[in-house]
Amino acid sequence: MDYMKRIGYLKGLTDGLAPDTDSKEGKLLHAVVDALEALAHSMSDMEDIVDSVEEQLDDVMDELDEMDEKLDEALVKVGRDGDNIRMFDGNRPHEHETDPTVYQLVCPACQKEFLMDEDMLAQGAITCPNCKELLEFETHCDEHGCGCCGHTHDDEDEENGEE
Repeated sequence: MDYMKRIGYLKGLTDGLAPDTDSKEGKLLHAVVDALEALAHSMSDMEDIVDSVEEQLDDVMDELDEMDEKLDEALVKVGRDGDNIRMFDGNRPHEHETDPTVYQLVCPACQKEFLMDEDMLAQGAITCPNCKELLEFETHCDEHGCGCCGHTHDDEDEENGEE
């Protein structure tokens, strides 16, 4: 608010000069000082508003940081090391309801994240909604009896002579 002091100083100088308010120069000088004073008041009001908005923005950013931390805690990595798929481990509102599992995928082409569900993953391919790159997935069983693909591998064990 240093400019408020400067405007006051200019106003004092103008009054000290005692210009003739009937002359063109005197009218101009008073009008300029009055306009500067009005601008200074407007700037002061705007600074107050900006300060208030900055405080509110800081509060929102703090809340977003907290939400981001909670979301990061809820994300559980699935798959082998290096996979870019994470599963949301969210709380279900009711035990009798079953929400579909949602995966967060990082597109290898554009490096942007997007969400997909198990049905989309089971299709074997999806188009990245950001860059439109076709992404193909392979789902296979790593362990016998895992149940991840709908069978128990009993037939394979018998074929390989394992029990």
